[in-house]
Amino acid sequence: PDYDPQFSVLTRAGKRAFFNAGSRLWTTDGTPAGTLPFKPRNVYAQLQITAPIGFVGGRLVFGANFLPYPLRCDPGDTEPWVTDGTRRGTRQVVNLNPFVGYGGGSSQCETVELSSSPSRGAVLGQIALFAANDFRHGRELFATDGTKAGTHIVADLDPRLERNPVFDPHDPEFGPEQIGVGSSPSDLVRSGSRVFFVADDGTTGRELWVTDGTRRHTRRVADLVPGPGGSTPRDLVAAGGAVYFFAARGAGEGLYRSDGTQRGTTLVSDLAGGSQARELTITKNGSLFFVAFHPETGTELWTSRGTPGTTRRVADLRPGPRGSLPQRLKATGNRLVFAADDGTSGLEPWRSDGTPEGTVRLGDLAPGSAASSPGPFSVANGQVLFGADDGEHGRELWAIPLPKVSAIRPCRPARPRLPDLLGATCIR
Repeated sequence: PDYDPQFSVLTRAGKRAFFNAGSRLWTTDGTPAGTLPFKPRNVYAQLQITAPIGFVGGRLVFGANFLPYPLRCDPGDTEPWVTDGTRRGTRQVVNLNPFVGYGGGSSQCETVELSSSPSRGAVLGQIALFAANDFRHGRELFATDGTKAGTHIVADLDPRLERNPVFDPHDPEFGPEQIGVGSSPSDLVRSGSRVFFVADDGTTGRELWVTDGTRRHTRRVADLVPGPGGSTPRDLVAAGGAVYFFAARGAGEGLYRSDGTQRGTTLVSDLAGGSQARELTITKNGSLFFVAFHPETGTELWTSRGTPGTTRRVADLRPGPRGSLPQRLKATGNRLVFAADDGTSGLEPWRSDGTPEGTVRLGDLAPGSAASSPGPFSVANGQVLFGADDGEHGRELWAIPLPKVSAIRPCRPARPRLPDLLGATCIR
């Protein structure tokens, strides 16, 4: 997940957004009065989101790292939690990995709690699918409805076993003698009634898989690079009953499309010889945006409508091989919000509609060449929320109403804070 020392994994759940600040979990509706910290009990010294799993049954299920009082020397346990946005309604779902390991290294603890480390998930009906390591099967695909009884493994895709390096026959807290290797599912994304993801079954390498949430209907889609090497698909996004993703192609990589069948998994573009593609994102009108490197233009923003002829660089925001380094891409309706450095104003917020003339800087929040380093971006209650440092107030929460992302125009004065942005008609 996105990480920042002050704001990280900013995620929407219903009409609110949740984020980390300091060692506490916060929630906001996009207004100063509606931005509040909370933790479920005073017995927890720390509770922070590590990965949003899904919004299920009116509640946010998320991976969380927590430390209890009194403070201990271990890094805390990261497990699935659930919240309805209130202190009383926030609790751990289940401790998927209840075992311990040796502290070692610089830790002063003889033993430390092991974590299942839940991944970002995908909601499918009344359940959310996610990857986690229960230390029995290894890191595999799990499902949850937000309750302990409704949390279970979906499939053990790599059944191979390996020796538990901390096994102690006299202490069951260290886990079983043999533990699963794990297929390490990642990049979960829902498309219709299925969830696509990437996994390694120990035979074909990392390839594209699909599931309906049951073991019977969990299968590999295609073996794009035959053999154990794998094509390593990544950055999956859903569109029109299919998914788009990047994958290895010979010595380079390409943009692919798949409808969930081997025949329907095809190459869209070889990216004109570009490489290091990442952050594939899709807007409401079906436009794909991503970041790619080309030796002549450096790392810049690209777009595609899912065909070779529509796959192109959007704009050369910073001419020359250094590139503007676009990052933290976020779709907001038919527009894209992201951070970029044009070589003049530093790393600042931008928006794009996929055309050069429609790609403009939203504001120079830290004036001049200084960088406000905005992001991660999230959308809640009709606003774009993000963290930024204007060089005067430190790193704080900012907001831009969604209509103003489309109708933004230059103006003065610069550097409005959160209350001003909510009522602003322009941003410099």
